[in-house]
This record gives sequence, C-alpha cells and structure tokens, in this order.
Amino acid sequence: MQGQAAHFLRYAPTKIPYAIDRYVTETTRLYKVLDTHLTTSPSGFLVGTHASIADIAALSWVIYGKYVDVDMDEFPSLKTWEGMMSQREGVKRGWNVPKMLAVKSADPKAMEEYKERNSAWILRGMEEDKKAFGKKE
Repeated sequence: MQGQAAHFLRYAPTKIPYAIDRYVTETTRLYKVLDTHLTTSPSGFLVGTHASIADIAALSWVIYGKYVDVDMDEFPSLKTWEGMMSQREGVKRGWNVPKMLAVKSADPKAMEEYKERNSAWILRGMEEDKKAFGKKE
C-alpha cells in the first residue's frame, strides 16, 4: 500500500487523485493498526519482548511516513516506537549503508532531491518493463 502511495504521490508522471487518496488513506489506516497494537504492547515491540524482524520490517516502511504525507503526530505510540527503534545502534548503522537516507531529513530540499533522483530511475524501469513484459501488439 505505502509503495503505491509513494508512487502515485511522488513519482507518477500523471497525478491521479483517486489513486493518491486510495493508497495514502490505506497507508494511514495501516499505521493506525500498528499504533493501536503498540498502545497495548507491554514490551513496546510489535512481537514478543524484544526487537524482532517484525519491528525491522515495519520500521523500513514507517520511516517513510512523512514522504507519503502521513502525519505521524496522529500515531503517538507508533511515533514513540519509531524513535525507540531509530536509536538502536544496528538501525543507525544500517541507515548509513551506503549513505544516510535523505528522506529522513527535515530539509524539504533534501527530500525533493531524493524524489527527483529516484523519479528518473523509476520511470526508466517502468519503460523497460513495459517493453519486456507489456502486451505485444
């Protein structure tokens, strides 16, 4: 869902309001599910008593919430969890491979540069896929 939200909101050459609304709304709903679960989690983690692959996998999406226009302030438990996970040494090291993620920057210019850099790559890949796998006329 969130990947589609990012695509239609940031990369699609034609803005389709229905698609943007659909995927951003669904992403927001899924964040609410996570937030509700974390509100009742005794450990503060998604599963069990310590960080697990579930936390790492979810974090890899949650860090991009702002990028798809999700207001993280609406999800206080999820926001706290993201902060807790983001302070883990292994997570910090991972974010710097190969370099720090610009999408985590508070600088709007850095986020725009991130979008521009990736837009060309995504659209080129879509054209290549269309040629390779698209309907033959």
